[in-house]
Amino acid sequence: MRTKGVLLIIMAGLLVSGCASRGVIKYDFKYISFKKNEINYEIDLASDVDIIHSLSKNGGLVGVDLVCSLSEDTNLALEYFLPYSMIGPVPKDCHPARNETGEYRYSLAVQFIQTSSDGSTERPVSTEQVKSLLSNDNPVVCKIIG
Repeated sequence: MRTKGVLLIIMAGLLVSGCASRGVIKYDFKYISFKKNEINYEIDLASDVDIIHSLSKNGGLVGVDLVCSLSEDTNLALEYFLPYSMIGPVPKDCHPARNETGEYRYSLAVQFIQTSSDGSTERPVSTEQVKSLLSNDNPVVCKIIG
């Protein structure tokens, strides 16, 4: 009986650690363009990594979101609140196309959010602020959570 309890704890630990390792996948994207829709934005990004293939190896795309920093602050730790971020689901039917330079192109529906340093308040970022935040040539640093 005691052996079953220990085995159950070990299995639960492995399951939790497997989920946690999925939550720290990190990618750099190149911003291409964005446009405002009625309820969100559509953004086009490029990466030299096929995140869909990578996610398929790690358990699939169900309930997976892309969270990105829109400032020079690229601390993507779970307990840290990004001042400006972009978040949106990775569609399970996403099939990125490779462009002429070999990069994978992604088109995603996202929200742009400004968060207070203590995480107590969030507000949408205006289109003008989004343009300003994306105007530099820095990569858009993202992580996959889910």
